[in-house]
Amino acid sequence: LWASGVRHVGLSAQSSVSTPAASWESHHCSKHTGLPFDAAHTRVMAQDTSLRAARTEVDVAKGARFQAGLHPNPTISFMQQAEPGGTDSQSRVEMQWPLDLFRRTGRVAVAEQELRATAQSVSDRERLLAADVRRRCAAVAAAVRALALSDGLVAPTPRPTTLLRDQRPDGRPPPHHPTIQN
Repeated sequence: LWASGVRHVGLSAQSSVSTPAASWESHHCSKHTGLPFDAAHTRVMAQDTSLRAARTEVDVAKGARFQAGLHPNPTISFMQQAEPGGTDSQSRVEMQWPLDLFRRTGRVAVAEQELRATAQSVSDRERLLAADVRRRCAAVAAAVRALALSDGLVAPTPRPTTLLRDQRPDGRPPPHHPTIQN
């Protein structure tokens, strides 16, 4: 497919059975004009939902990495207790400001590793998806080649069927056929 320079492949088949491969090809390829490999690759990379979800995970990991570098937030709480039917009541305000001694570098390092792992997962998913596109384009090209070969084999065969169709009821060959003598 790629060595011969063929870049467009058109294929149509008549089938009422829907398979995952058929739905993929009908969704991404035109049966009249074909689809170049580069266009198929670009379209699948842009439209694949699992790849988009994986890329979103990278954004989440970037956010976690950013947050790991920040200081912990202080907390403020307010509490009020009252004795039912009595005069005893308490109010309390608490403020906590966590000390971030020697923990920030560990948090940042872990978040950085999670970001790298997520990015590697996305690039692996892209690689697998590109391989699947190549495999399916090669399958379509092989089907087109097999169809062309079978068309080449079928082209000479109408002659015997024409002879059978034109044969006379008494069994003699038709008089107009040039290779058969009466």
